[in-house]
Amino acid sequence: MQLPSQLCGKAFGAHELAKIQEIVQKARPRLRAEIARKVCEALDWRDGQGALKLMSCRVALLKLHRLGCIELPPPRNGNGNGK
Repeated sequence: MQLPSQLCGKAFGAHELAKIQEIVQKARPRLRAEIARKVCEALDWRDGQGALKLMSCRVALLKLHRLGCIELPPPRNGNGNGK
């Protein structure tokens, strides 16, 4: 499996993946939003104003999940568009 060198504007490598895997594994409660918040804090993923880049992180986590790099908990709610 080829790791992307960048995800949603964030430089990405084996160190970042290991940190994300650790956070996902230890997450309690197992909520995607909480995992994204912890990943942003651990990787200091912030915008120019200093706010956490939660949506970018959630997109990156979903991409890693789809690549088989991490196992995210199932979503609690649908996406609201009926799919």
